[in-house]
Amino acid sequence: MGWEVKASAGSLALLAALAGVLLPVDGEVTHWDAMLQGFVFTMALCLVTSALAPTVIQMVAPDGWKWMLENKPFHAPTLRKNACELIPSILTPIIIWNDVYSMTLLGWEDPAGSLGLRAPRSLWTGTGVVVAYMTHDCLLMLLYKQDVRKSFGDGMYIQLWGHHLLSICMWPIAIPTRNGNLLVAWFLLSEGSNVLLTARTFLIKLNHGSDSSMLPVSAGWLLSFVIFRIVPLPLLAYFLVTAEPWHLSRLERFFSYLTWPLPLVLNIYWFFLAVAMGSKMLAAKDEKKTG
Repeated sequence: MGWEVKASAGSLALLAALAGVLLPVDGEVTHWDAMLQGFVFTMALCLVTSALAPTVIQMVAPDGWKWMLENKPFHAPTLRKNACELIPSILTPIIIWNDVYSMTLLGWEDPAGSLGLRAPRSLWTGTGVVVAYMTHDCLLMLLYKQDVRKSFGDGMYIQLWGHHLLSICMWPIAIPTRNGNLLVAWFLLSEGSNVLLTARTFLIKLNHGSDSSMLPVSAGWLLSFVIFRIVPLPLLAYFLVTAEPWHLSRLERFFSYLTWPLPLVLNIYWFFLAVAMGSKMLAAKDEKKTG
């Protein structure tokens, strides 16, 4: 816990330094205080949640916890990680929903300028929330490296590092420089699809994967994934194609068009993985019935 706190404080110092470097940005109205507040609040919640998660899980699901320790003890540290995932999944959509809607309307009215929209204050706060969570998640992946790799698999472990590091490095810079803020808003909103994913993960790791609740939780998660991450894809692709972000330098445009499509491609990839998992689960259920 002490190591987490020190590393978290270092991350906050880096974000504050970034604010100092980019404040102000070409006369833009910035809300670094909102981003820092979101970061500090969420990091504190993550630290507390990480510390309390094992105790709370043992109280809520004692049999599942005991089974996990006896059969798959490497899951135990990763449940801290899973518990913290609920924080941005719940907070971020609440914070930014209204402004995502209004920004999308503005982008639809002016597609050429859609990726140069200024970020409202809520988007700064939401970015601070998600960056704090991802920073803490990276700390846990370092602290419990072997357990996380064994629990998630090497492929997902590498994907998480790439996903988190790109987001941590790019979003706090994109927001004040008006670099694809509409896309960032939708990417932040998509965190809402992880609530039921976390619930599903808890069921599996605590040996409740065959419970009657597993099917509705999995179906609800897949539905939320489609709503938050798949349905918006055509609209976001339209903005990518029609936008004319001439306020960015040539180098900024190059890196932006190199990285903007990545979350869209990643969501499609994860969707196919989710459908494959669902098909396997239904096949196993049918096999169990016929057997």
